[in-house]
Amino acid sequence: MYRCLYGHPNIAERKNVWEILLRFGTSRKESWLMLGDFNEILSNDEKLGGPRRSEASFQDFSDMLKGCGMIELSSSGNSFTWGGKRNNVWIQSKLDRSFGNKERFRAFPASNQRFLEKRGSDHRPVLINLVSSQEAYRGSFRFDKRLLHQPQVREAVVKAWNCPDQSFGWTVSDRIRSCRKSLSKWKKEHNFNSKDSRAFL
Repeated sequence: MYRCLYGHPNIAERKNVWEILLRFGTSRKESWLMLGDFNEILSNDEKLGGPRRSEASFQDFSDMLKGCGMIELSSSGNSFTWGGKRNNVWIQSKLDRSFGNKERFRAFPASNQRFLEKRGSDHRPVLINLVSSQEAYRGSFRFDKRLLHQPQVREAVVKAWNCPDQSFGWTVSDRIRSCRKSLSKWKKEHNFNSKDSRAFL
């Protein structure tokens, strides 16, 4: 599940949002991703400029994330996503980001976030990648349409998609991964790969 969030500018209202998420998240076992402008940070290290805040002021946000089992996605780019003036002092803060629970990382272990350049806003956009940049190009699986006409391929895909041992709590990405493995196995067993394409022309 994806949940896009906006932390209310008012501290009291923002605390209500954390409490709602905490009630919802403590019992949640499925994959979950939080993404948005939280309007909050976890420590003074996550801001540049302006007066220091008390450690207690970060507690509610931190407790919500811990209670929901949230871990921040690995990131690249400038993580100080917001910048603006407060009382004539330039301040930058890490307000925009994404977090996932353990089930989310189990389904997409290489998922990450990238902070992009500002475009017409005082906030940086956050781009979520489900795979690392290397995985996107190295060892990637591409479906060969010639497989559609090969014997037992359809049966192998159906069997992999409907694996009886994994029917409960199995995500779509798990099923796709299973189909990929099944097709790769079929190609190896039948010596079928791109180098053999001339035999099927």
